[in-house]
Formats: sequence, structure tokens, C-alpha cells
Amino acid sequence: MHIPPYKRNVMFILFQEWLWVTGYFLRAKLHFAKISNHGIHVDETVAMVKRVLSAHREAIRSSPYKGLVELTNAGGVECKDSCAVQAWSMACILDVLYDLAHIKEV
Repeated sequence: MHIPPYKRNVMFILFQEWLWVTGYFLRAKLHFAKISNHGIHVDETVAMVKRVLSAHREAIRSSPYKGLVELTNAGGVECKDSCAVQAWSMACILDVLYDLAHIKEV
């Protein structure tokens, strides 16, 4: 599909899956599970977060740069215009790992 140059930036911004947002979403899930005061809900949320992060672990392992990309196309398909490794993406996932390590603290 040919995209005219004047539309490329709009297409790039609107139709991509930005990885850093995943980190904030997972942190919010953990936060609200923790304040809900239901132990089973926390355990289920932790399991869900770990399942999501397992895909990130595999992406890091398979990356020649050992990092996470800036963004992907729909469904996690590689985006040729994405940075191969982005600090913001990595930092957001590190924040989730920190939260996981401290989820049981009051």
C-alpha cells in the first residue's frame, strides 16, 4: 500500500501499538488490585501481568539488541519504522517489575 508522504506521520501515530503504554496499563492493574483488598484479585492480577510480561521477555531474548521496540503494528507485528530499542519502553516495563516485587507490601 502506497501512503503519500504528507499522510505518513498521521498513519504512524494513529495506527501503531505503542509499547510504553503497556507498562502504564499493567502498573494500573496492579495498583487497583492492591487497593481492592481482595487477596484473590491480587493473585489473579499478578498472574495476568506475568503472562503479559512473558511476551516481553521473549522479545528481549530474541532481539539482537536485547531490548524492547518503540512500537509495533497491530497484533505485535514488527513495524519497520519503529526504533529497535527504546529506553522509554524498557523503563516502563522495569517499573512494572518493580511494582511486582513490592505488590505484597502495605
